[in-house]
Amino acid sequence: MTWLDSAGTAPVAEVAAALGFTVQGDRQSFGPCPGCGEATRANPGRSDPRGRCRVYSGGDGWACCSNGTDGCGAHGDGPGLVAWRLTGGPWRAGDSDTAAKVRAWFVGGGFCDVLAPMLPRPSVPAAPVPARPPAMEVAGLWFGCRNVADDPEVAAYCAGRSFDPAALHDLARALPADGPLPPWARFKGRSWRESGHRLIVAAWEPDPARPGCLRLASLHARCVRPCDDGDKAACPAAGPGSGTGMVLAADDDALHEGEARQLLTICEGVPDFLAWALRPAAMRGALWGSWSGSASAQLATMVPAGWTVALAHHNDEGGDKQAAAWKRQLEARGVRCVRCKPRKAA
Repeated sequence: MTWLDSAGTAPVAEVAAALGFTVQGDRQSFGPCPGCGEATRANPGRSDPRGRCRVYSGGDGWACCSNGTDGCGAHGDGPGLVAWRLTGGPWRAGDSDTAAKVRAWFVGGGFCDVLAPMLPRPSVPAAPVPARPPAMEVAGLWFGCRNVADDPEVAAYCAGRSFDPAALHDLARALPADGPLPPWARFKGRSWRESGHRLIVAAWEPDPARPGCLRLASLHARCVRPCDDGDKAACPAAGPGSGTGMVLAADDDALHEGEARQLLTICEGVPDFLAWALRPAAMRGALWGSWSGSASAQLATMVPAGWTVALAHHNDEGGDKQAAAWKRQLEARGVRCVRCKPRKAA
């Protein structure tokens, strides 16, 4: 076994702690990110105390991520993290000087045998975590969810926010109270069921096989129990980019109204999406729900030139940023954007 093989078995959380990073108690995150320097995943207007860097479920890899976006792109395994800390950048292939520094750190910390062979080969990054959960698992969980009105806990949450559970239909569903869940349906080391993230909405992305159409890409979960602001929403425990380039989409009636009126409303977050979706389609046309990182050139191409897009984002710094991102993508295609007063979430 080479020194790098031995070093690669060291849990990333232990390596991060030894390097002086702040490791969260659940050992699923740490900060600040060695690439961008951000300490937590908080976005403007949103509090998220988790460390900026996610630790992969196997404990052998890490990646910078923020609340809803894919972070700065810094990622790697334990040796790669040491390289970032010691040199200020990633470990490049063939860099024997960095190899010597990283090896010395692991030997000095007792993570590998001082007699292990020295090979000037680059760090081997941890296997990348997919940016999207497997399509069959997404579809299986979505269609395995219950009607909101049939689940007492989720129905009570929706009723408490002035959403009629019986009117939600396929806009949202309830996570089953029992049965197996895919490994990515997790939040802070616990399953969505255990953490209370049981209100499920479908997230969609452009379908490259069918231009102009959306395909089911992922699921997002909303906590239906009392929790901190930063813990209300959960994305799949997938890799960097797991929340980008996707939207929530209303039903066919909304799409038909959008085509008739050449109008699309883009709102912010799950509660606002449900509130807008329950209003008459004639009032807001087609409807997308978005979050930080949703705006993309691919989604923008699905909005026909000449349409009007009403941006109903929150009147705060985070909402302003999201609205500005959509405006940049859409106006480049000749789509007229207007900022409208957001529908206050119940």
